[in-house]
Amino acid sequence: MALLRLASEVGQSTLYERLEARGYKELRPAHVRLLRYPGLDGVRPTELAQRLGTSKQAVNPLINDLERWGYLQRRLDPTDQRGRVLSLTDRGRELMTTIKELHAEIEADWEAGMGRRRYQTLRRALRDIAKKHPNGADG
Repeated sequence: MALLRLASEVGQSTLYERLEARGYKELRPAHVRLLRYPGLDGVRPTELAQRLGTSKQAVNPLINDLERWGYLQRRLDPTDQRGRVLSLTDRGRELMTTIKELHAEIEADWEAGMGRRRYQTLRRALRDIAKKHPNGADG
């Protein structure tokens, strides 16, 4: 387990460094955590908090930051006008595209370092483990 955690931390650290290099200097790891698969587009803040295993009070300041920086907005929930859902702006969708590109770059770097065969074996093993997660192995 420790090796999986450490590998994940290496990947996340690399992602944050590359995001900063691409001009996303205001984002901290806690903000990017909100954006991870399957994302926050169309989700209520309370649902997002549950998904992350935290409270709405803990995610609200981060949501406020992302809204203030132009990555998302709160909209009336079309199914319940009392509630709000989060919606990515054009800038937010651009950020998500950048994150996907960076994930692909990081994976390509790892594959180049490990060799194609070893890396593909690792990916298959991780996908098998990830299938047990409620969000599946698509992240």
